[in-house]
Amino acid sequence: MVAMRVAALCVCVVLLCGCGAKTAKHQTETVIAHKSATGKQASATASADAGRFGQFSVRVGAAPNQRVTGGWVISCRGPGTMTSRDSHNFNGRTPLTVPTNPLASPDANASCTVLALATLAGSGHVTVKLLGQ
Repeated sequence: MVAMRVAALCVCVVLLCGCGAKTAKHQTETVIAHKSATGKQASATASADAGRFGQFSVRVGAAPNQRVTGGWVISCRGPGTMTSRDSHNFNGRTPLTVPTNPLASPDANASCTVLALATLAGSGHVTVKLLGQ
C-alpha cells in the first residue's frame, strides 16, 4: 500500500515538472488606453500611440455580459510616405480578449497608432481596454 502511494506521488511530481517546462516566458500586459460607454447599443473606442509595445490585445467587458461586435486597427506612418495598416473585426460574448497581429513597423522611426472599438448588442455598460506587451 505504501509502495503504491510513493509511486503515485512520483508520477504526480514528474507530471508537475513537465507542465512547467514548456511554458513560455510570462510577459506582463499594460493597459495603454481604455474607454467606456453606457446605453442602448453603447459603443466605446480606445486608441493610443504604440510606443515601445510590439504586441497588443483588446479586452472588452460589459455589464451585463452580452454579445459585442468590434474591431481593431494598427496603422503606422514612417518617414516620408511609407505607411502600413492591419485590421480585423471580431465578435463574441463578454468578457472577451482578442489578440491583434504583432506590430510590423515599416521603419524604426515610424509612428504607430492602435485603435479598438466595441459595440454592445443590447443595453448596458461597455469597457474597451487596449493592452500592450
